Amino acid sequence: MILQRPLTALTSFAVLISGLALVPAATSAHTEADFQLLLAPFECDTEWVGGTRAGHGQNDWNLDINRTSLVWPDRQHDMGQPLLAQGDGVVAYVGLHASAGTYLDIDYGDYTVRYVHLVHDSIPAGVNQRGNVVQTGDLIGLIGDTGNATGHAHLHLEYWDSREMEIAEGWRLRNAGYPQTEITFNGNVIDPQEVFVSTNCEDRSPNTVLETHIRGLTDPETALDYLIAALAPSTEALDGTTDAASYLDVTANGTNIFARIPGTDLTAETVMVSTSYSSTAKCGTQVAPIACPGATEHAASTALVLELATALGAAQTAPRRTLLFAFWDEYDDVGGAALDWLTAYQDEARTDVIATIDYGIGGANATLGLRRDTTISLTSGSAWPTLSDRLANPASILHQFNRGPLSRPAARVLADGPFPTIAFSDILGPCIATLGDRYAVVDETKLDAQLDEAVALLSDLGSTDTPPTIAVANPDSDLIADANTFLALAASASHDPAGYIELQAFRDEPPGTIDTSHHALLAAAVDHFRAIVVAEPCDAHLAPEPFTDMRDGSYATADVSLLFDLGITTGTSPTTYSPNNVVTREQMASFIARVWRLVHPDAAPVDTHPFIDINPASFAAEDIHLIWELGITLGTGPDTYDPSGLVTRRQMAAFLSRLLLLLHPGVEPGGEHPFTDIDLESYAEPHIALIYALGITTGTTATTYSPDNVVTREQMAAFLGRVIRALTPSTS
Repeated sequence: MILQRPLTALTSFAVLISGLALVPAATSAHTEADFQLLLAPFECDTEWVGGTRAGHGQNDWNLDINRTSLVWPDRQHDMGQPLLAQGDGVVAYVGLHASAGTYLDIDYGDYTVRYVHLVHDSIPAGVNQRGNVVQTGDLIGLIGDTGNATGHAHLHLEYWDSREMEIAEGWRLRNAGYPQTEITFNGNVIDPQEVFVSTNCEDRSPNTVLETHIRGLTDPETALDYLIAALAPSTEALDGTTDAASYLDVTANGTNIFARIPGTDLTAETVMVSTSYSSTAKCGTQVAPIACPGATEHAASTALVLELATALGAAQTAPRRTLLFAFWDEYDDVGGAALDWLTAYQDEARTDVIATIDYGIGGANATLGLRRDTTISLTSGSAWPTLSDRLANPASILHQFNRGPLSRPAARVLADGPFPTIAFSDILGPCIATLGDRYAVVDETKLDAQLDEAVALLSDLGSTDTPPTIAVANPDSDLIADANTFLALAASASHDPAGYIELQAFRDEPPGTIDTSHHALLAAAVDHFRAIVVAEPCDAHLAPEPFTDMRDGSYATADVSLLFDLGITTGTSPTTYSPNNVVTREQMASFIARVWRLVHPDAAPVDTHPFIDINPASFAAEDIHLIWELGITLGTGPDTYDPSGLVTRRQMAAFLSRLLLLLHPGVEPGGEHPFTDIDLESYAEPHIALIYALGITTGTTATTYSPDNVVTREQMAAFLGRVIRALTPSTS
């Protein structure tokens, strides 16, 4: 499957440097009565307040609207709320502006409405091009905080009259200090900061997989009932009935839902399809699932699995094996209902489930996870060729791991056994939810395509003769294929090929022997890809396995993941990384030496060095020997290294620069930098200039480097992660 951008609004945006000098397609003059017919641009029966002020925007009559409050600190909770078309109209303009952020103009006939500060890329396909037609109640975007509204999400609303974009007569807020005509939505007068209720209640038939189910799934009062009602026509409960209560698996930690389609001659063997439904009942909206933690992922996956059950239940030929549809509650949490069931399955030594497909689809791209902190498991063997064939279509990247992250305990149970599991997820990296990124609204076309693949895959699993087996992953033999599919993925996303030049060279001329340095190329390319497609701040992180003390995320989360994946760090304990601990010179030697061995895995131990303060039994003794032999350290004196000394940012620059000079022969020390706190006579000055030029540091401010500050393990991870991405490994 080729990755396409789910939303292409930004490709049609005009980026304006100064005022909104735009000309929408509104034409004739209107009367005040036209505004009496206007619906509010919000979901049916939702409550809102509006207000304005003198000098508001380009005139005094523009309106700011929030769900419950106009107090600035309270506004961010409006992020992601859906906007609906206020009538039948035509898209007049889609733009991006320094102060307005993302905005949309819709021509409703005799007047044009401008919606300002929308979430970037939230304007759906079919609304994001000039001339697109909208109908009353259509989703047209999500409320955001773009432009000068950063941190204060709200809708800024403007009404314009005629092609000259004059302010529309009749658009005035009653009792706001401006003695003009009143604002009305559908004939209801709006007073400043008084609650009004949207009557935009157009009842439209759903057109897509997600629209079919999203209204029921996102209502916490109806989610369980809706799931059971949707499953009953095509499935049965585990007791063979369609009694609603029988579909429920109630545990002390939540409620799972199970439905099945009985098999025929192989009915004792079960193929399970699973997803998580819990977050869909806690987060999201009636029309548009937003990227609250897990919400978009779970809504899309739940809708897909419901449609899958319907399609297979209606098939003319019954499956030979029993098909079990599992909807997990609290899938990602310790003590959740999903973990309860999986643990019980293991404890009872059951063997009836022979394979599982797990869906965690956010943008419906259906790429398999590339890193161990985002993949659950992919276990398939040569005895099951149909399985591999089916994976080739929905998966852009096919790579095998055999562990799930500690931060997703139920996923880890699936990954470790007791049955083969294929996990589809389009989450890249440790950031699992980002408000306003291009995955905030599900790509329905891809979701439909994934449904077709899911039907075919499950049909094979349900009826073919040979059951799947767990095979040992062979990442070396897979790496070239991974590189090829990943480069195609980056090309389809229109990324600059210069960002993947090292991986391209590896793919075009693979070496005779693959080592860890080549795996580092793919890891670096994945990080580069993620940095491009997820450019907004992260709102929910997965901890990099297995470090639970990184759970809340940080700027270095991806870097810690990379270092762990490559074996550069194992943490301070099996489950902790200790990001705030300072780095000693002894530890620094080990980090630097491990990076060197990524490129030169056969580097021989060095037996001699001049340092009398190194304990031969130290974990870092051999590493200190190595970096002294390479010239990466000169010590703190003729015969001392000071292993317990703390690493400063000055020393860090020298360590990293000397490493880069060895691994990246084309670079030179020195150059310009903006840091006023660096003595030009300092030994570290050319090293600081080099790592600045390579983007490894940007300083502590725009003009300071703070050379005497000590380095924490979190900072060290960020430095080393950038070095790994910057260097070109040598295979000599």
